[in-house]
Amino acid sequence: MVGAGQLLPLSADAKATARAVFDATDRFHNPAHAADWSSPAAEDAFTAVVSLVQRALRA
Repeated sequence: MVGAGQLLPLSADAKATARAVFDATDRFHNPAHAADWSSPAAEDAFTAVVSLVQRALRA
């Protein structure tokens, strides 16, 4: 999507950008946080993080 001009990298280093997104979403895919996934607020938190990341990367 960066190559298509739909997203902007957070830095000139695409790997650093990918790592930043991975780190920002860690609590939603790391099994160490699995107990939190059933929280009533988990889906709202996930939606908020995804929205933030998308807005940050969108051209």
